[in-house]
Amino acid sequence: MAAPDRPPAPECKAMVEKKVETLKLTIRGMHCDHCVDSIERALTALDGVESCQVSVGLVHVVFSATRVARADLFECVRQAGAFEVTGFEKIDD
Repeated sequence: MAAPDRPPAPECKAMVEKKVETLKLTIRGMHCDHCVDSIERALTALDGVESCQVSVGLVHVVFSATRVARADLFECVRQAGAFEVTGFEKIDD
């Protein structure tokens, strides 16, 4: 007997619509706590970024891929100071 067609539960639908991704970014140009703060403030102010953890040289960012593109994240980091994203890795949840 086949299961009746039902729409997904609201919380499942919300996760699909959000398309949440986590990236680990490698950053060149970070040297101190001020650099860390600059990047953290810039990323958390970006619409679509849910959270980020920043340390010298590395950023873990959780974001809605339907609201913000990876290129926008990279540009946001660049504009926060003399920083450059030199690599990234998608983290599977």
